[in-house]
Amino acid sequence: MNFLKLSTMQYPLQEGDIRLDYPEIPEDQTGDYFTVPADYVSVEQTTPPNHDPKTQYLSQSTPVQVNGVWQSVWVVNDFTAEALAIFAALDNPPKRPQRPQRPSTNVDGSPPNVIA
Repeated sequence: MNFLKLSTMQYPLQEGDIRLDYPEIPEDQTGDYFTVPADYVSVEQTTPPNHDPKTQYLSQSTPVQVNGVWQSVWVVNDFTAEALAIFAALDNPPKRPQRPQRPSTNVDGSPPNVIA
């Protein structure tokens, strides 16, 4: 579960982040039994929107309160032209020149003097 610190609007935070501010919270209070301090709220995760992963990526913005419930907010971002060019280059890397094969025998038929 993610949390939002209301005094700073810092998000996303985890239980461990809150424990850094409140080390007195007992170790047995975890998961469903974790008591959230007053200046933090739990954030309900929403379904990410549809997007084209080849040209767009998702990020999260500051949560919003809807009908008394804090909810995550997704933002669809477009990759820059530079990023798209890099992706295209990675999808079609230049061909590496083939190394010449070492001969399996010398001209006289003896094995080459190499360390395998």
